[in-house]
Amino acid sequence: CEKSCGCGPGCKRKWQGCLCHSGRRPKGKSVCWEDDRCACWQKSRECDPDLCGDCGVADVLDPVHRHDESILQNRCGMASLQRGVAKHTIVGDSGVHGLGLYACEDIRVDEFVGEYKGETITKEEADRRGAVYEHQKLCYLFTLNRQQEIDSTYFGNKTRFINHIDGFKSNLRPLISMVNTVFRIGMYAKKNIRAGEEFFFDY
Repeated sequence: CEKSCGCGPGCKRKWQGCLCHSGRRPKGKSVCWEDDRCACWQKSRECDPDLCGDCGVADVLDPVHRHDESILQNRCGMASLQRGVAKHTIVGDSGVHGLGLYACEDIRVDEFVGEYKGETITKEEADRRGAVYEHQKLCYLFTLNRQQEIDSTYFGNKTRFINHIDGFKSNLRPLISMVNTVFRIGMYAKKNIRAGEEFFFDY
């Protein structure tokens, strides 16, 4: 159950958030991120400032600190989609296929690059559109969960121009997270990326 459910406080199924504490990881490392002790990380959920009281997520999501990167040190690293601060990128001719997306700044490993946005559709609708896109030789469908896919063909952003490459050559990894009862897709750096490099991930 989610916090928006009508069940009472005694509900044993209600999500309680994580019990992580800010400042308990090595200097420069984010709390919660890739920490097997974090309940939110284990369940692929972004931290909720109403439920996760001590990991620092409330500070990270405070609009006053939105563009202050130092606020991320020793505080919650599982709130990037809610924070919504993407890296500077530009679309250009790809070295692989058609158009591609390039970094306009240096990006460190594990940093949030951007969100894969689009229209949320059912699997059935995705199959119907996919047949059309196959003939057009152009497809921006991304599987979200067992019932839904994201179609960024008409309602997407620049992340739809990220091209495919084999896993060990890719420099991004997608992470699907539950964010305030909604599944969303974040793109994170698998390795350090220099300004001018093209982004790739393994479809």
